[in-house]
Amino acid sequence: EICACLVGSEMCIRDRTYTHASNFDGMSIYNGIDVSYHQGTINWSMVKAAGIDFAILRLGYRGYSNGSLVTDSKFTTYIKDAAAAGIPLGVYFWTEAINVDEAVAEAQYVVSTLAPYKSSITMPVVIDWELNNNSRHGGLPKATNTAICSAFCDYVKQSGYTPMIYANVSDLNNNLDGEALGQKYEIWVARYNNIVNNATAQFYGNYSMWQYLSLIHISEPTRHAQI
Repeated sequence: EICACLVGSEMCIRDRTYTHASNFDGMSIYNGIDVSYHQGTINWSMVKAAGIDFAILRLGYRGYSNGSLVTDSKFTTYIKDAAAAGIPLGVYFWTEAINVDEAVAEAQYVVSTLAPYKSSITMPVVIDWELNNNSRHGGLPKATNTAICSAFCDYVKQSGYTPMIYANVSDLNNNLDGEALGQKYEIWVARYNNIVNNATAQFYGNYSMWQYLSLIHISEPTRHAQI
């Protein structure tokens, strides 16, 4: 179950308080989730009733091995059912692009896949930039990674959507020029903490979305999503 309340720039989820940066004082705060096939069957009416304001669905990803572009196996079901439940929707795509041409190809794939559902997309279209042990783009220069994100976002914007970049604080600082990207595009920063900036990590670029939890339970304890 989810229990959330807002007090000024602070948000209470269960027994922990999450504090937004002071530049968000006076603004409305909305709670959303991101989901992929890992979440299995989702009762979207239950999600809406729990107070979730929006959802970002994984549209797909580029594979590690041969770089093929793949649609999330639950994407079509999720977008139809979530839209029917009246939940505002965006999508994200896990990038493994190693150059600008591949980034544009990913954006084209996303836009093409979204074509039947364009009217349902009122939230951003996100490039999900992350690193792990299998990443094709591991070790690329910061300038190349930044150009990849820019190319994806520019194509998405030209196609009539709001582009956004997802990355954690470390990657925004060290592997991307997060501050420069934040001057042109929306940023979704991942920091699993009760505040984005503290003594151990800081990102002082612009951002409009913050992922502060790795999972949340909504009514059914076997179903998890990120918020």
